[in-house]
Amino acid sequence: MLLALAVASPVAAQTVEEAASFESLPQSALGDPSGEPAAEEPEIAPVAPLHERVVVSSSPRTLLGRQGALWLEARATAGTPRGDDVALFGGEMGLRYRVTESIVADVSWGLTWASTHVAGEATVGGMLTPYEASHERVEPGNPTLGGAFVHRSEGSLLEVGLSLGIPTASRADAGGDANGAAERASSELVQRSAMAMRGYRGAMRWAPERLSLAVPFRAAFSLAPVFFEVDGALAAMFPVLGDRNVETDTLVDLGAGVGWNAVGPLAIGVRVGGVGAPTGSTLPPFTLSAEPWARLRFDLVQISARGVLLLTGRDGIGRSRGPSFGVLLGAGVEL
Repeated sequence: MLLALAVASPVAAQTVEEAASFESLPQSALGDPSGEPAAEEPEIAPVAPLHERVVVSSSPRTLLGRQGALWLEARATAGTPRGDDVALFGGEMGLRYRVTESIVADVSWGLTWASTHVAGEATVGGMLTPYEASHERVEPGNPTLGGAFVHRSEGSLLEVGLSLGIPTASRADAGGDANGAAERASSELVQRSAMAMRGYRGAMRWAPERLSLAVPFRAAFSLAPVFFEVDGALAAMFPVLGDRNVETDTLVDLGAGVGWNAVGPLAIGVRVGGVGAPTGSTLPPFTLSAEPWARLRFDLVQISARGVLLLTGRDGIGRSRGPSFGVLLGAGVEL
């Protein structure tokens, strides 16, 4: 009896051990009860969110790299609004910085150089005084500081932020003679032209003697090789410096566009934008503009060219004011 137990014990222990080992195997290793091998579950690739570099359209200011982006843009226009002459060249630069994955900060500032010839009449010392003069001027824009919350998902990008425009743009002092009146008319012409050549979009960056607050927004959608964009802003421009006793400007800016990744690094598209000014006198009541554009993308660098055509409003094509167009060249690099 004792001999039988001694022989049976190792066998029983081995049987228990094998059963425990069998139960610990994953179900995929056991096979199907019918005898067929278990099918392997397919691996699901993670969904990549849409990034800014894919949906840069007419301006490099929307570019953003791993840490940020630096962009530059040069602008030019010319015209003879109401008998005056203006030839304008300007530049603007900006920096975007990725604070966190969903928070972006930005800063931008620009300068405008212009050659003008103005003629007209102004009230000087209580008398209507004629003036006529030619000038070359450099006018600063308003530095803008801002931040935005960005949500990226498969095929879409949503952005909403807050921007502050610091008032450094100002008109020349009218003085007490015809020369002073001409200087003021020249500065007003340059600053209005700087806004008009952009279809008055982003006017807070160039409006003289205004402290501005804006809520910009942007939504971009990609259905390769086509992408769509809707952007705009709600803004208020408060009079400061020498222009305090006038009404506050309120602005509604809205645009929509479509882009097509045509071939290789080339993308082309068009945007249509409207800017309305329910209150204030800095901007016309409403301006509609069209913006054809082309873009080249080379890895971390993007180069863009666009034209702005004013279709309606006081500065529209064929109207007596103007300028009615703008040519803009830009470049941006991811950081």
